[in-house]
Amino acid sequence: SPEFRPIGDPERIRKTRAKYGIQGNYFLFVGVFSRRKNLGALLRAYRIFRSRCRTNRALLVCCGKSGVGSEDFYRDISDLGLSDDVKILQAASDAELAELMSGSCALILPSLGEGFGLPVTEAMACGAPVICGNRCAMPEVAGGAALSIDPTDIEQIADAMEQVMGDATLTRSLRERGLERAKQFSWVRTAQETLALYQKLF
Repeated sequence: SPEFRPIGDPERIRKTRAKYGIQGNYFLFVGVFSRRKNLGALLRAYRIFRSRCRTNRALLVCCGKSGVGSEDFYRDISDLGLSDDVKILQAASDAELAELMSGSCALILPSLGEGFGLPVTEAMACGAPVICGNRCAMPEVAGGAALSIDPTDIEQIADAMEQVMGDATLTRSLRERGLERAKQFSWVRTAQETLALYQKLF
């Protein structure tokens, strides 16, 4: 959607962060809180990252709604001692998501299964670095413009978070490649190519 674009006005980002009580650096997850999103692994990787980067704190902001297995997600936050470090948002608009993506350290989507993975392209379109799983549709969608991880390897997810926080050259490259990759996706192009397929078949 055109709503997802780099937000160059820092005041817009500041207001949205203030609205949701987000202070300092943060990683962002966007999606349903369900088992296939692999949130248990994300939380455990985030805890490892936090133990390594004590002086460079970053919140984990999770934006979405409850789904199958979400009770495990909420319980893990408490059991892992992350209640003060994980922020849950359930009612952000697309405009606010664009602002949150633009201001994030990276979007993280370590899903075990995705039909497409819209947050990947939305975050890229906002100029956010992306860390995503190397399974299902995501590698094809990312097209080499994201930091690819094995979603079952907790240490690898933590390593990717640490890389994004500590390597400015990598982060800049991910932002630039992501913006270029996102240009290949739009609902207009989707409609045109779907119509062309129907015309070819029928």
